[in-house]
Amino acid sequence: VSCLFETVGPEYGDLAAHVTYVAGHKVTTDPLAIPFSMGRNLLCIHSKKHIDADPETKSAKSAQNMRAMNEMLQMFKSGGCAIWVAPSGGRDRRNVET
Repeated sequence: VSCLFETVGPEYGDLAAHVTYVAGHKVTTDPLAIPFSMGRNLLCIHSKKHIDADPETKSAKSAQNMRAMNEMLQMFKSGGCAIWVAPSGGRDRRNVET
């Protein structure tokens, strides 16, 4: 999104730099996605099916989701924020076959 805005004009590139992006946890763990996630205002959310996939990490993932939601709430309360929620692209599938 940032690159697209930057090609339109510098003022839009500045806007894109201040957008907060919300995406699944894989944007910080997938080697292909990591370079595109670096240096951005990013909130990561674990999907419901991934929270339940590993019972040992469920509480930590739920806590991270609550922190992300609280951060968004504070941003909305303060106003003047732009949030981009990444659409689901199927990369959150646990099994590549399905």
